[in-house]
Amino acid sequence: MLRNLAKLAAGCGLAVGVAAPAQNVGVGGDAAYVQQPMTVLDTDNDTKIDFGEFKMGFDAQRFFDDWDRNDNGRIEEDEYVTAHFSLIDLDRDGVITRNEWESSGRFWLEDDYPVGFSHWDIDGDERINRDEFARRLETKTVFQRWDADSSDSLNEKEVMAGIHGSWDADDDGVIDQQEQQRGAGREAAD
Repeated sequence: MLRNLAKLAAGCGLAVGVAAPAQNVGVGGDAAYVQQPMTVLDTDNDTKIDFGEFKMGFDAQRFFDDWDRNDNGRIEEDEYVTAHFSLIDLDRDGVITRNEWESSGRFWLEDDYPVGFSHWDIDGDERINRDEFARRLETKTVFQRWDADSSDSLNEKEVMAGIHGSWDADDDGVIDQQEQQRGAGREAAD
């Protein structure tokens, strides 16, 4: 997740589009996600999304506002955990199943956590609840990597940079179509 998450983000899913909150709803379990065609974000039509284009889409979708549950203008670690849990809990039922893990969790977590579902399912009940997720997530330092100003919280710029980076798998500063497809949880069909 975390390299990808650290490179992630806020819940946008790029796949010839971006999975983004449809409106300003909380991530705590009921956020609806929609697919935006790449053309919406790729304003210069070069088949890539640079940081400026990404920022415009990020601002328009109000990702930061969705993550900032207490409306203080910063994302604290608990809000960060909740937001990331919601990215993987696709049916918003409060647990991550093995299918959800395979569909979404692997993308968000695989680079920083090269361990499978069973590692996260601490009690072995074939479901990862938020507490299990938080325990495993907080053992890593993605939050700290995103926290560029070392304030123990994330500002909007740090969240945007973290999200954009999570999609930009090759670290070239732009998100191409292959990275978009991967970002939406759809491995490029080669």
